[in-house]
Amino acid sequence: MGTFYGMKLKKTKFVSCSMMETDFTEADMGQTLLDDCDLSKAVFDQTNLQGADLRTSRQYIIDPENNNIKKASFSWPAVTGLLVKYDIDVQ
Repeated sequence: MGTFYGMKLKKTKFVSCSMMETDFTEADMGQTLLDDCDLSKAVFDQTNLQGADLRTSRQYIIDPENNNIKKASFSWPAVTGLLVKYDIDVQ
């Protein structure tokens, strides 16, 4: 468990990290690479993820209405973490 609250992490590379329960509230993670990272219970609130690459990361829950995800990259099935708040069944 760690915190990057409000930090400027633009273009940072996180590779094969366990980032469980990490707080990214108000962090600037624009163009950040999250490669093979476990983001279980990580907190994204008012986080800038514009252009970030999360294609190989997993277990994240990100509210697209509360975070900037413009041009960010995601992959299946982890991308369903963007839909959790809607309580829908995706198969």
